[in-house]
Amino acid sequence: MNITDNELHETEVYKEVLEPGGVEYSIGVNLTEESRSMSYFLALRNKSQNRFGSSECDLLQELIPHLNRAIFLQRDISSIDFERNIAADTLDGMAVGLCVVDQSGGLKFSNRTAQDLQSDDDGLSVANGRLIATGQSGSALRAAIRNVISQARTGTSVGGIPLQIDRPSGRDPLAVLVASLFGDHLKSGWAGMRDPLAILIIRDPRQPVESRHELLSRMYSLTPSQARLANLLVNGISLRDAAQQAGLTEASARQYLKLIFGKMGVTRQS
Repeated sequence: MNITDNELHETEVYKEVLEPGGVEYSIGVNLTEESRSMSYFLALRNKSQNRFGSSECDLLQELIPHLNRAIFLQRDISSIDFERNIAADTLDGMAVGLCVVDQSGGLKFSNRTAQDLQSDDDGLSVANGRLIATGQSGSALRAAIRNVISQARTGTSVGGIPLQIDRPSGRDPLAVLVASLFGDHLKSGWAGMRDPLAILIIRDPRQPVESRHELLSRMYSLTPSQARLANLLVNGISLRDAAQQAGLTEASARQYLKLIFGKMGVTRQS
């Protein structure tokens, strides 16, 4: 830094920051610099250790490409996580139930509507991680799942198999369409799996066709963005997490929340 040790020791930075933290020597590199962020790698030593020399500089030079690669991978993963959260929330807002199962009925995914139907335990339920249907509907469901997966393995074009799930309560049966999800003729499937899966599209005749977002928009005159945020909050997550999933800053989400409060006639988030 072109200053002597004595000059460094007289600076406020040394007296207020470095010396209290036991820092005497440092070596660092600015890895990435963009308009909104900067990443910096820094190594520190105290007075009892040796100064950094040319060998440490050479080692740091070798590390720089790997550190940069790690930063960009982390950003890519964060972007994938954000997109996944958006997709999951969109599926949760649908008025139809969606389930993904393997050949034995092992449940891989359920959106919120399907989870609600399963928790009702009225025709469909989950036991030991497997989706099951009551009565004769159970054997029909298992056969449909095996059928679409078997055909998908051979690359055969197969349409969805419609069936009804009887409900012990006597309510109208659930309408279910069983279709294949990926197959061996494709390079990869669900979450990278090569073996095909089955997707179940479940419709409860009692429920409206519109999604939760559309329902909130219609009932309270919310904009799509306001309805999306309200739906996330109703599901019990924090405002900060809801803002992140909705692609908003926390400050913008708070402004949206004020408008939502006014339209829905509430004064508290809970």
